[in-house]
Amino acid sequence: MFDDRPFESWIALDCRQDDWVESRTVAMNMHDKLTQAVVKLDEPNASKKYDLFSLVTNSYDDGYIHQHDIELVEQLYLTIFERGGHNVSFAQERLVRLLIKTRSAKCLPFFKHVLTLIKPRDALIKKRKSLAVSGIAYLALFDDQADKLLWELLNHPDSNVRYEAIRLIIAVRGYFSDKFSQYFPDGDKNSKIKYAPELTKLATVRSFTPDEQQILTDIAQHDTNTQVCFLARYVLGRVGVQLPLENPDGTYTLKVTLIGFPKMYRSIEIASTDNLLDLHNAIQESIDWGNDHLWLFTLKEDDRDELFTFKSPMIDGRYSADDYRLGDLGLRLNFSLKYLFDFGDDNLFEVKVIAINPIANGALPRVVDRKGENPEQYPRYDEEAWDDDAGW
Repeated sequence: MFDDRPFESWIALDCRQDDWVESRTVAMNMHDKLTQAVVKLDEPNASKKYDLFSLVTNSYDDGYIHQHDIELVEQLYLTIFERGGHNVSFAQERLVRLLIKTRSAKCLPFFKHVLTLIKPRDALIKKRKSLAVSGIAYLALFDDQADKLLWELLNHPDSNVRYEAIRLIIAVRGYFSDKFSQYFPDGDKNSKIKYAPELTKLATVRSFTPDEQQILTDIAQHDTNTQVCFLARYVLGRVGVQLPLENPDGTYTLKVTLIGFPKMYRSIEIASTDNLLDLHNAIQESIDWGNDHLWLFTLKEDDRDELFTFKSPMIDGRYSADDYRLGDLGLRLNFSLKYLFDFGDDNLFEVKVIAINPIANGALPRVVDRKGENPEQYPRYDEEAWDDDAGW
């Protein structure tokens, strides 16, 4: 099934297998199945008649192809892309999985081509590009050409592609080794991965060249995507390169909206040198809440990703909010953080960057614009209505 992070899913699958069956019989059976799929897709109304995932597999990760079938798989992928149908995203992931298991650089031109594919009402474009970049990153563990292409994607016009590229460069170089080391326990490295020892690179930090460090520095300072900038700053910090604070003498104006209350907002101006604890306190004061629960900020929609999550100093976690200043985050205009207050009531706020000001003036942080009454922190419920709904 399609995962938001296919690269990590593939590594997990590889390392849970005792061995990788690459027999002639397995490859011939896969060749026959894919050839039959091509024939069936030529039938009238094939996209409505067949489950595409079932056409190309019997289960999620069975099968293996020889390199001479790479072109067959690629053509089948493009046919599925053009015609669509049931389970198209799962089928595409399955085909990409077959390609990367060849560990062949012959697949690289195809993955580059996939990044250019687009059609009207293309709901799967983000997933498709994620699969392509993940495929390149996987091959980068085995091939220098793939590693070079992964770095080239840092200049791609699509910020989602740049984000996946830098995230996976960091992974391939071992800087997420804490996530992958579970697959390579000491003294047992070869038993689970004897067919692909290159995967152990994920558990070993490998340095960047000076030229690569300069590329990452340029990205951290000039990329237009906040998450890309933050990742570049993060990994540079891991190798001892401390970048200066962004907008050091200035401020950020942040529009804070409680999700579900679109008619209420507070615009807060805060110094680049202030940290996320200062921002938390400013938000609480701006709406007159009690500041009496745990909280966090995140640079992503999903607050389970610790790499982008900054927690109350009272919570154990990778990043404490009082250790990160606004100027450390690579904030860009119109980017929105999420602020979650009270893990019981789950009060979720959008915090949008609406201005980046080069000079700070006056006492900070401060509310510079407001609309609507303060939302109740603990709304009162109609007890009679509550009893009726509960059947009491």
